[in-house]
Amino acid sequence: MTYTRSHYRDHSQLDELRQFLLDTYQQYDALRNWEPRRLEGSAFHHAPAELASVAAQMHSDWLLWHDANHQLVGALCSEYPGGFFPQIHPAHLDLIPHMVDYAVQSRFASVSVDVWCHADNPFLAHTLSHAGFSQTTDYQNQKRLDLTTTRISPPQLPVGYRIATMTTDIQATDQMGQLLNEAFGRDFHSGAEYRTFQQMAPSYRTEFDIVVYDQHDTLVATAGITVHPQQSLAVVEPVATHPAHQQRGLARAAIIGGLIRAQQVGIRTAWIEAWHSNMAANHTYNRVGFVDVSRQYCWRRRSSADAVS
Repeated sequence: MTYTRSHYRDHSQLDELRQFLLDTYQQYDALRNWEPRRLEGSAFHHAPAELASVAAQMHSDWLLWHDANHQLVGALCSEYPGGFFPQIHPAHLDLIPHMVDYAVQSRFASVSVDVWCHADNPFLAHTLSHAGFSQTTDYQNQKRLDLTTTRISPPQLPVGYRIATMTTDIQATDQMGQLLNEAFGRDFHSGAEYRTFQQMAPSYRTEFDIVVYDQHDTLVATAGITVHPQQSLAVVEPVATHPAHQQRGLARAAIIGGLIRAQQVGIRTAWIEAWHSNMAANHTYNRVGFVDVSRQYCWRRRSSADAVS
């Protein structure tokens, strides 16, 4: 089949790429492609001053493939330098070798290159192996919850905590930036980037962004729920608890609060992902009722310099 390959031009193509993901992300009883919130996070979860450089990076490193009818049928997204995530229409798996070839020959070829592949995608795994990639031990568990058959009880919180929905005011968003830094051991999150995401991400809705406050009205836990009513699907991400408030069931309560809201608007299925090494997160999600359905492994092609070192 004949395809036209082009770089992601700018955010004028965001709606096209987002719709492609909405149409194709749920395949083979798993989320094979990105859920659109991840696309929106890559594009908009940044401080305003960073947006131009992020758009330039996406233009440089993201590729789109269109068929002869000018329909988008594949995309290769780069979430970090040298890390590629193939997004493929199930009727166009012949794009896989083209995507892998681009990753191998990319401007990151002088360093290790990663391509992420689901365990139940043998065609991509075979292509990666043939191109010199090896499967690493790094993977994420993908978990699913059937909201049509699961009875979810209202969340219970310890004394002194209260559950709420996120707002757009500066104090709340600044606290969210601080929470994400503390929970994930980072230093680059800010209220400004969260406000940008709230304002620009098409999928974001404050009523599904669940937060927990302590007795000092400080935001200490969160569970973001993205709902797609037409697909009757919800994705839980991010989930975070301040280290000083962990092991109190706060994240679990926030997740449950969001899932109840999703049930109330008729969402049938919820998804969540967790690193295999994050035992606490996996335990929390399993207690809510999520079950493992797929794994996504990192496959890595080491550069010659890496191999020598």
